[in-house]
Amino acid sequence: NVFQGTGTEFAQWVVDTLPHFAATMHFIGPPRIRREGDTAKVDTYCVAHHVSQPDDDGQQTDMVLGLRYVDRFERRGEAGDAPWLIAARVCAFDWSYTIAFDPARGFGFEAGWTLGARDTTDVTYGPFDF
Repeated sequence: NVFQGTGTEFAQWVVDTLPHFAATMHFIGPPRIRREGDTAKVDTYCVAHHVSQPDDDGQQTDMVLGLRYVDRFERRGEAGDAPWLIAARVCAFDWSYTIAFDPARGFGFEAGWTLGARDTTDVTYGPFDF
């Protein structure tokens, strides 16, 4: 589905959509910025991976997307230290492909490795006493 709406609506859409995937990861490139006074046009390249939940046969896929976040930023408030905020965003999808995903073919994490999780058991929620 193509999303259209506010930032708050987008956040809810993400929360509703993410459970469809076992894992996702987005690699963001450096932005291309074209400033025009108190506005700026910004293109940011992204490669995104979306690993599916296992199907009824236990098979998974990785949907890989190449896209750009095309944003219009505006400086809000008094000049100088005023923050730059995204005023509008369009995701331009450049390419995609889907491949079979077999976790058994990847690197095997051994005991003692810190593994990520998609809930509050993830290391980022814990105390930073390491």
